[in-house]
Amino acid sequence: MNRRDYIILNEIVKNPTIKDKYLIEKLNLTKRKLDYSVEKINDWLELNNIQPIAKKNGKYYFEKEVLKILQVTDEENIMLFHTSRERIELVLLVLLTSKEKILLSKIAEELNVTKNTVLNNIKIAREDLKSLK
Repeated sequence: MNRRDYIILNEIVKNPTIKDKYLIEKLNLTKRKLDYSVEKINDWLELNNIQPIAKKNGKYYFEKEVLKILQVTDEENIMLFHTSRERIELVLLVLLTSKEKILLSKIAEELNVTKNTVLNNIKIAREDLKSLK
């Protein structure tokens, strides 16, 4: 689960009657991105043997287990997500030290971000390296 998914889940748990329109505006998302994040959240919940979030009549429904997961996640939040700068440095570290072929999807999975985020981080890392010349 990435940072955006975590924020969306947290918002839904705090306010199950929250409107999609509010989440879209607050997080600067498209409807498709919001739907995709909810799908990813549900996949993550199922992986943790928790019923997925359901939406009926504009209200989100979820098991109490989701609250427990969020409490644990809140306590470990700093370790779950990396800042942009940390990700850039981690990507550089992996790319410069690995002797094996590195898959973009593997880096994305390890950092809990999308492949596009990793690509953007690589682009910034490349610019950082150019500036060292």
